[in-house]
Amino acid sequence: MAAPRNASLRRRFRKRLDIPVLLLASAGLIIAGLLTPAVQTEALFWRDEYSILLNVRQLSEDGKHTAAVIIALFSVVYPAAKLGLLTFFWLFPFPAKWRWRSIQLIRLLGRWGMVDVFAVVAIVLASMTIGPLKATPQLGLFLYAAGMLCLMFTGLLMDRMARCR
Repeated sequence: MAAPRNASLRRRFRKRLDIPVLLLASAGLIIAGLLTPAVQTEALFWRDEYSILLNVRQLSEDGKHTAAVIIALFSVVYPAAKLGLLTFFWLFPFPAKWRWRSIQLIRLLGRWGMVDVFAVVAIVLASMTIGPLKATPQLGLFLYAAGMLCLMFTGLLMDRMARCR
């Protein structure tokens, strides 16, 4: 007998192991990306490396609270909330119509999770035009981007699963 539509997606799709694997992989990649240096800057005589979380802290200490809050919201809070909601919809029963609409909304808003990846890329590209300043992307940027792409793909798969009758 098939599980009712209001059952959890895990119960409805018992043989799907890709969703829990993708959720765990995206969580690990995002955490690693937040903690690992994302960009390295070089100017004349010094070199610095910044992770996304270190960048948020540095902006806050420099009095640029608005920028720190924006980066923290889009880089830390939003991915954590999206990961939590997708995990919730995977594990727990929820009305089918609301689950599908919620997952669809999460997917639409999910594109904003890549804001700081694009910001770091813009910094790297801009540094190529400024004489003594040089910025290079580091492993943290790629880990974070891979985690966000994993999370976006998981949302896409769950959206399709939520639509299945």
